[in-house]
Amino acid sequence: MSSRTDRFVLRPAELCNAAAIADLWNRRAALLGQPNVYTSTDVEHRWSTPGFAVETDTQVAWDGATLVGYGSLSDVKEPHVDLFIGLTLAPTVECDDGLTDAFFSWFEARAQKSLPRAPKGARVVLLAGADTDDGRREEVLVRHGFRLDRVWSNLRLAFDRRPPAPVWPDGIAVRAFRPGEDD
Repeated sequence: MSSRTDRFVLRPAELCNAAAIADLWNRRAALLGQPNVYTSTDVEHRWSTPGFAVETDTQVAWDGATLVGYGSLSDVKEPHVDLFIGLTLAPTVECDDGLTDAFFSWFEARAQKSLPRAPKGARVVLLAGADTDDGRREEVLVRHGFRLDRVWSNLRLAFDRRPPAPVWPDGIAVRAFRPGEDD
């Protein structure tokens, strides 16, 4: 089922949209100064998570033939009280409040469908993330009732050559896990 805003058509994603979604993720990453590393295989891998259904757990926004938005709600983790949302908007539409409102209306409606999966009386929450350099995303999340709960960092170290092989202390050996022996 698709819906319309004044300018955009929103509908569930389809498998044939994976490359366009990866491209959207890469355009967003470039805006934040991050490398373009996403491929359609990455999108399809996320969609293959047990319990995730592309036809009910995703929305894409089209401006004519151009993909300008992708949203997903993941409810795959027991006991179904943490619902993870993801939203990626093209830089050209990130300030379109009508489009973000349409996505958040969909998130809320989709989350309502997950409530019966949670234990009776349990507190169910929507979780979302924002890059620390993405002030617009933080604004949008706060405007839709989210609050900052935790912060984490990904640290990277770039090498100009392969590091030396580790030297292990006497009595320490590193080897692959052996099923049946190391369980």
